Amino acid sequence: MENERREKRMTLGGLLLAQRRRLTGFAAATVVLSVAAPLKSFIMQWLIDAGSREQALGAMGLGILVVLVSHLAELLCRNSFSAMATQAVAAPGARSWSGCPGAP
Repeated sequence: MENERREKRMTLGGLLLAQRRRLTGFAAATVVLSVAAPLKSFIMQWLIDAGSREQALGAMGLGILVVLVSHLAELLCRNSFSAMATQAVAAPGARSWSGCPGAP
């Protein structure tokens, strides 16, 4: 009976295995973000270097796509990390109003 009362301690390896999908999403979003975020600084240069109106519109479309991908990757990265962190400190079996175990 005392063993039932004792909380199960989770190791870092066990936590990473339990959070495999979130960790994979976090890693993928981080890789995408590491490519897309620096490209945002080149958007204005692409517009300046455009030789015609069509090239400028293409550069503007590409710039909008880069900004959207960067923001979406940052959102996914931030949310997956927060979900992993709150799961790591939550009481075992705790459920929140959002339905995610351990979320505040």
